[in-house]
Amino acid sequence: MKKQAAVFFLNEKKIYFAMPDSGGSLNFQQSYSIEEFLSGDKRFKLSPDRASNISIDLLIVPDYWISTKSYKFNSKNRAVIESFIKRKIPGSGNFFEYELYHTDSAEQFLRVYFFDEPKFFLVYEKLLSFNIQPGKITSYAFLWQQKLNTISNFSQAETGFIHLRKDECSLYFYEKGQFVFSRNIKLVSAADISENFDLLTYEINQSLHLFSQQSKKNIDRFYLLSGNKQDASLLSQKLETEVLTAEFSIPEQPTLQKNVEDLTPFTFFSAADLDYSGNLLCITHNDVKNAEKWGIVLKTGIIVGIFFFLLMIGEAVYISKAGRFQIQNKDIQSSIALEETISNFSEAVDQLSTEITRPDYQNLIIKVIESLPDNIRISEIKIETDPVQQVNLKGVVKASGHSELQDKLSIFLSGLKKNIKSAATLSIDDINIKDFKSSAIEKFYDFEFRFKLS
Repeated sequence: MKKQAAVFFLNEKKIYFAMPDSGGSLNFQQSYSIEEFLSGDKRFKLSPDRASNISIDLLIVPDYWISTKSYKFNSKNRAVIESFIKRKIPGSGNFFEYELYHTDSAEQFLRVYFFDEPKFFLVYEKLLSFNIQPGKITSYAFLWQQKLNTISNFSQAETGFIHLRKDECSLYFYEKGQFVFSRNIKLVSAADISENFDLLTYEINQSLHLFSQQSKKNIDRFYLLSGNKQDASLLSQKLETEVLTAEFSIPEQPTLQKNVEDLTPFTFFSAADLDYSGNLLCITHNDVKNAEKWGIVLKTGIIVGIFFFLLMIGEAVYISKAGRFQIQNKDIQSSIALEETISNFSEAVDQLSTEITRPDYQNLIIKVIESLPDNIRISEIKIETDPVQQVNLKGVVKASGHSELQDKLSIFLSGLKKNIKSAATLSIDDINIKDFKSSAIEKFYDFEFRFKLS
């Protein structure tokens, strides 16, 4: 039975569950306190008779559960980037996503999004215990980012977005269309507008200071979404900068069929806004990513296999029918042609088998990079295939002396043995230390070694 797609929402205190109906809206089912959800030893009641047939199509988490880091990075190769992220942010595990961007001086940077909130991993593990693995994971910041992309020059400017509600306000800050950070502010009193705007002005100015520290830039423009048209003018006076009104309306077709007060921000998003096949930024577990990639490869392989199978049947039928009307020597020629076809097909199968057993060199290089400790740089990776398949590595170690050099190389070898089975027999004696260059403070040692691929 095909599992039914669902959407889960989380805020600071609760987890909510909704199912799509035939009209495309989300039918709110139930909510639980996060503590209740994590401590419960019984299957939570998603809906009658359907608890085991649920897949989480989308999991929406609080913005503060997601952290960001930026690095100057020249490569655009996904495999190299992912290997770099795993080394730099080991705590990210299998949950991270990234975006590339360029500064005004044309330098390329890498912005990484990852989970740094322990409660997320507890919730995720609890869902897995119910045999439910979330597909895509996003947040309000990414949902708003997708919506703000409809504004002119959003991807070229530094933008502040203010979502003012009855008793709280959310602030979002974006650098050239990419999310940097957000803040949620509890208002003093819904009745005291002046006091609320004073508080809001103070919090926005504090956030602007933080944004300028992180991005080395200033916000170019602000957009405000609120229920009062006069709020933008009043906030412009307080901030002494122009605040524009964001023209986002509540969808005619409600996304949630039942009004849930804690999920008021979600009323501005339509079912189309949740379509993660578009521009919605999501963080996905690497296992889910790989399953999606292999699913595409498998489907393509099946289609190609069926095509060639039908082609061979058609060729055999054609040869068979043509042979009925040919003289004996042409019948022999047809037989030879069929044998050649079978022979060529057999050779192709042999070649395919050889390719399948051939090591994945791209993955091999990634495994080498993942094994590197700090202060070791690889200068050359050479893979030989004839007469023996082997890997030749050259690099440089920065170390204070021979003792630290031995420690660094031992850590490197341990990583190689863990990631590459054929490197299991390597020892420190297999490494050739050629020479070193030194300064008054640091020493740099050149090294090289090789190992066979089994």
